[in-house]
Amino acid sequence: MKEIPKYMVIANQLRQRIASGDFSDTGQLPQEKRLIQAYNVSRITIRKALDVLVTENLIYILVSIFCIE
Repeated sequence: MKEIPKYMVIANQLRQRIASGDFSDTGQLPQEKRLIQAYNVSRITIRKALDVLVTENLIYILVSIFCIE
């Protein structure tokens, strides 16, 4: 039997937490750094898990970019 990839396990857990309202007070997931520590995985694994949720339209990513004119 094939083992489920770690990023899918994390995506499933985050999906369940989103559905149960764990993040409704802030409307935000924990910072990437905190997710890495909480799940004890690499940044790539967390990114892949988050990409799954983005693809499912459960989350979106905001990025602040500061530019010099």
